[in-house]
Amino acid sequence: MVSVLPLSGFQPGLIAYFFVPTHLIDKIAFAAGFLGGSQAPAFVADYTQRLAGQLEQAKLDLRLFQSIADRFHGGSLEALIRKHLDSTDPTFRAEGAVIRELSEQVSRLSDATASLQGGVLQQLNHLISDPDMTLVGATWQSFDPGIVMQPGTLVSAFVLAVFFASVTHFVPDLVRFLFKRRSSTPAPADSKRGPAG
Repeated sequence: MVSVLPLSGFQPGLIAYFFVPTHLIDKIAFAAGFLGGSQAPAFVADYTQRLAGQLEQAKLDLRLFQSIADRFHGGSLEALIRKHLDSTDPTFRAEGAVIRELSEQVSRLSDATASLQGGVLQQLNHLISDPDMTLVGATWQSFDPGIVMQPGTLVSAFVLAVFFASVTHFVPDLVRFLFKRRSSTPAPADSKRGPAG
């Protein structure tokens, strides 16, 4: 027997959505979550590889300036940057800004790479909370979906599947509760009018 969500008390616009067997919604959500979760580790791996490539390139770009800092400023890159920024020559000041940006980029990419060295759930947490959207887009364009049956892949797939299924299971209950509460709230009574003068 197919069970459907009760429609009494619902607005007409919601009927199309809620006239669907609840077990079917749960199964579709679970399958979609499992499929998406099974792709996540491979996507994170591709993203991490691209991130590592950017880090290596940034380090190469910074290496020449670091060698100058080693020769004239005791290895202090910050002293070299300060020397450029304090110059009266606008060309040197602009070069100092470039060196600082490179230094900050190396630091930022190093931190991001370190955050992606943990387990699959830690990697997903970092990718969701602090993504490089340009890098995410580039990774997605070249991403080739595929299911690899490894422990991390199965954990990711199962977690996302349970999350999706839970959301689709409890959201209708929440909406039904809110509509029931609204329909049971008595309308405010009209204030009594005084006798017409």
